[in-house]
This record gives sequence, structure tokens and C-alpha cells, in this order.
Amino acid sequence: NGDPAGIGFYIDHHRVHVGADQHAADMAYEAWAADRAAGRDSILLAPTNELVAQLNERARLDRLTSVGAKASATAAAATVTLADGLTASAGDTIATRKNARWIRTTSRGGWVKNGHRWTVRTVHDDGSLTVVPLRGTATPVRLPARYVTTNTTLGYACTINAAQGMTAGGRGTEGTCHTVISDRLTRQQFYVAGTRGSTENHFYG
Repeated sequence: NGDPAGIGFYIDHHRVHVGADQHAADMAYEAWAADRAAGRDSILLAPTNELVAQLNERARLDRLTSVGAKASATAAAATVTLADGLTASAGDTIATRKNARWIRTTSRGGWVKNGHRWTVRTVHDDGSLTVVPLRGTATPVRLPARYVTTNTTLGYACTINAAQGMTAGGRGTEGTCHTVISDRLTRQQFYVAGTRGSTENHFYG
């Protein structure tokens, strides 16, 4: 309803964190990474494509570093360039950005949807990807090369507008959302950012 008193709930529950611009991004990233390390489903949001790209690159580098030098080199050997200009390899999280009813996900009529997040299992020679859902039944899906290059991005972080179809957590899994905010956010964007996590939603700015 646009009632500014609603922000009081987030302040009272220590979910508003104040810092300078770059420090705010660091705080959000570290909290998001800690939640994932603890087994929670978590979403990381930022107000601009530039900051999203920086956070996605940081997350991918941290993932490759964490698995060790030898394993990291193997995992990154086969890569593909996504629609955001960033690269992905087996083990990375990606997001699909366009509904694709022709790419079936289950025998029950499921299909690839905008906002869904996936883990890359295999990068194929033709540029296609075999992926499994980040949450739910791990049914492999093969995304065609053309779809990959035009309608997928790294899925560690995304803009608030791109997160409208996303939800973190559910069915026994805690879900959190950590958002870097700016003074240019609209009320609608603030609402989206404050409702993606099923358990907690945090703001940094």
C-alpha cells in the first residue's frame, strides 16, 4: 500500500544494514555467501547491471577457488559465454531469462521459465548446456546453444527487476534475499526486493 511505516518491521528485525556504496555490496555478498554455505537458498540482488555483473564474477571466481586449483582448472576447462557476456562452466549457477515452452523439463508438461535458476552439469561442444534445477527434483534439461547465448545469465546475482519470478526457500528449506539498494528504487522495486526470500529479506545501502 506504500505505507512507509512498513520499513519499521525490517529495521526492528535488524534487516536494514547501512554502509557506503561499495561496502554495502560487500556486506550483501558476504551475507549471501554465508547463507549459501549454511545450506540456505539465497538470492542476491543489486540495482544496476554493472554491479550485478561484478557480483556474479566474484561469485564464480570464489566458487572456482574454493574447489581447489586442480579441480578448478578442470571445471573451468569447458566454458560457454552467456547473454550477459560472462562465462559459465560445470558447477555454475545460471538463470533462464525467457519462457521456453518448447524446452520440456518433465514428462508432466513442465517447461523452462523466465527467472528459474539452474546448476550447470555439462558444457557441450556445440555450446548447449545440460542443467538441473537449483531447487526441486534434479531432472536434467538440455538448453540449446542459441537459447544459452541469448537468454541465460549467471544466476548468483541479478537486478531487482529480473527477480520478479524468483523465490528463495520453501518446503522445508529456508530462503533469504540480500539486496543492495539505492535512492533511485521505486516503491514497486522495493516491494519485489523485500519479498523474494521466504524466511528473511535484508537491505544494504
